[in-house]
Amino acid sequence: MEDNDVNAMLDKLRKRLHGVKNSSSLAQEVKDTNRHEIQTIMEDPEVDAGRLSDQRVPASTLMMEVSTRWLCTLSMINRAIELRGALDGALEKEKEHRLRRLSRLEWWLLEKVAELLTPFADAVKMLEGGKYVSLSLVWPLIASLRRFLKGWQAADPTTHSLPRWEKSVPSAANSLRAALWKELNQEDRFKSPDKLTQIATLLDPR
Repeated sequence: MEDNDVNAMLDKLRKRLHGVKNSSSLAQEVKDTNRHEIQTIMEDPEVDAGRLSDQRVPASTLMMEVSTRWLCTLSMINRAIELRGALDGALEKEKEHRLRRLSRLEWWLLEKVAELLTPFADAVKMLEGGKYVSLSLVWPLIASLRRFLKGWQAADPTTHSLPRWEKSVPSAANSLRAALWKELNQEDRFKSPDKLTQIATLLDPR
């Protein structure tokens, strides 16, 4: 994989989601499989079934992103990971486009992408709040994201011989981390806070 193969991986996921969602039978199979998995959990004697009912935990369906909102891309990834077993099962039966199921390392890469983007999504949601002052949150959030990225590294999941492109999957995840780090440390975008922002941050009791 090259540095831009995170985008290639997302394209592969989109094609598979489209292939399943465009087939009413496969989409229903994903829903039925997930419902069965939830039922299995509910029947586990160690699980409190009273807190986990069909009404409270409906069978999830696959979701597609809205191209203008990257948060939707993260939601799409998270939902696919949540329904991985059901999606893989449906892809085994998808005949029209012959879309193979994602490999173990492809799923691993999607999980790492979600892991990297989740703190950014949380920061965006905090700054979008309309019932509280958010100016004082900007620089603490930037500092928090920098600490997160500084300490993050994708551990190599490979223990056996792999196809050539799969051997570089961990570097693709680390390349995404490096790109985020570079963007977050551009001086022309993130200059030192002005005096008003400094005062607001210091006075914020949070």
